[in-house]
Amino acid sequence: AASLYSDGQPGDYTIDDVAKKAGVSRATFYRLFSGLDDLRMAIIGRIAAAFQKRMFSGFGSDNQWEELVVGIREFLRICDAVRSEVIALLDGHGRGSIAEGMRDAIAAEIARRVHPVEETALGRAALRTWVAAAEYQVREWLQARATDKDAAEPVDAVAERMAALLPAVVGAFAETADDAFLDEVARVLEANGVDAAAV
Repeated sequence: AASLYSDGQPGDYTIDDVAKKAGVSRATFYRLFSGLDDLRMAIIGRIAAAFQKRMFSGFGSDNQWEELVVGIREFLRICDAVRSEVIALLDGHGRGSIAEGMRDAIAAEIARRVHPVEETALGRAALRTWVAAAEYQVREWLQARATDKDAAEPVDAVAERMAALLPAVVGAFAETADDAFLDEVARVLEANGVDAAAV
């Protein structure tokens, strides 16, 4: 289904089209999914899981910055393969349990990586602000790719910009109050040559 959707819109395809592409019978499809809407939610859930797994797979390691950029780049490629589903997820500010769960998981994963410093309310607000900005970048890029793939920005440029937003947001929030959690996030980023205050 994801492969089909990358070439068109979900509404362009039937259960028979999906079953044929997957090499399964219609009955097998119905053993797994109640219909196309159920399938669509499964695809969105897979995207959300990929986001959570890849975007921060290296955050907290010796090369957090490089791993963050690589993770974002890979995530963007996944999104591009199932473009219409990601756009649907992000439309309307991505309301719904999957979108909210994805945002919470991303913020929690960054917080976990800077352990043992406890996450603060201000720190959580900063991380959620970055997630919102990242979502906007993803949606705009995917819309541009849907309109004209060749004219859209290269994935590397978008990944670098999304990564650069994190220290910028952390630095802006850290300037407003004395916050140990934000200071630790900034320290982790700076350890990789990224100055949160200067970005």
